[in-house]
Amino acid sequence: MNLVKLSNNVYFTSSTSYENYPNIGYIRGNKYSIMIDSCSSKEYLKDFENSLKNNNFRNPKLTIITNYYKDKFKKENYLKSKTISSININNKIKNAINCTKGSNLCFSGKTTFSLGNLTCEVLEIPSPYCNEAVSVFVKEDKILFLANALTSNNNPYNINNAKKLYKMLYALNFNKCLLAHLDKIFTKNEIMNILENQIDENKKRMA
Repeated sequence: MNLVKLSNNVYFTSSTSYENYPNIGYIRGNKYSIMIDSCSSKEYLKDFENSLKNNNFRNPKLTIITNYYKDKFKKENYLKSKTISSININNKIKNAINCTKGSNLCFSGKTTFSLGNLTCEVLEIPSPYCNEAVSVFVKEDKILFLANALTSNNNPYNINNAKKLYKMLYALNFNKCLLAHLDKIFTKNEIMNILENQIDENKKRMA
């Protein structure tokens, strides 16, 4: 498994390494590092840990869970980092794995982590396809992890959420964006165009 470089301090795993599993993000801070999403595959996580060792990167202190789909988390936290999710996602996770305790930390709306050299903003966002979605914005490097926010997963399209997301992303100062199951690095214009086209297509269907 190779780590793909987004900046000097932000990386992600290629989704082609393990089919049907999400990219894992890695944010390397001076104080500590953060991992974006986990995985239900212990083998995948072991390969991820080896990739960190090969690059002389420390293991993450914190894992951010961006939604409740089972490919994003594991009941046993293999890398021993603390996990954080929104309250809504945490409730879904507890139901999915049938336990009383999910994430170590929970938030509502927005929370921010200072990694020393980087500021990491964790945001609840209005996804067109679900009511429980989280994105991660690395402020200094202008990189946005949008996870599954634009992936249908066979859910109906919520055009009101799409419009809210469009306004939110328009105001956010990012120039690179990554989606959960794609290796392509999107520009802000590309993401805005995708969302705008989705909205237009659904308006036509509703007419």
